[in-house]
Amino acid sequence: SISKICAVFRMAPATVRAGLSVLEKQGYIKIDARKASKVIYKSNPEMRRRSAAEYFVPRKKAIQDLLMSSELL
Repeated sequence: SISKICAVFRMAPATVRAGLSVLEKQGYIKIDARKASKVIYKSNPEMRRRSAAEYFVPRKKAIQDLLMSSELL
């Protein structure tokens, strides 16, 4: 619900509604009155792989450091 999102992220209801509206216009969610928003976005395996690479590759060194430090604990 909008009130839950507002509480978790400490945002005003108008800001949350605007964000949800943008997501709907971009084809990520479907908003129905008096119902929970529903995710309608469909990705493909290549897109998921590319997104994962864009996220994790720049963080490779930090992830390696984290793994090495966890062995010390």
